[in-house]
Amino acid sequence: RSSDLNVESKRYVAEFPFDARSPKELSCCKGDFVTVKRKANGSWPDETKWMPALNERTKQSGQVPGPYFKFFQNVLQASKEPPPAPLREPKPKPKPRPRSSFRSPPPVAPRGESEAPPPTVPRRHTETPAQIPLRLL
Repeated sequence: RSSDLNVESKRYVAEFPFDARSPKELSCCKGDFVTVKRKANGSWPDETKWMPALNERTKQSGQVPGPYFKFFQNVLQASKEPPPAPLREPKPKPKPRPRSSFRSPPPVAPRGESEAPPPTVPRRHTETPAQIPLRLL
């Protein structure tokens, strides 16, 4: 397949189940994903022969028969530099405060003849029980 230098490994999916016959082989179920890395010399294993693989489900590694697997995707190398930080929206500037904390009272309109006087507030009853005359019904 592709010999792109950015490809770190390749993923294959098992089209058939495979039971290992030796400790060097890797058992897989149909549908298992395996990861295959480059050889030490930088080349990729031949897909028509045995390939060294890591079973993603069982986390075990070993040799798998290439014809039992179908190429699924290239896994690209992770970037060595961290991605740029997302841009932050600038904080809104606070509104300037008035210099003095003294606030003048709101203007009062002069009372005209047509305006009604403000309502009177009822007084509380301030007499004690001894001062209240008894009323018989």
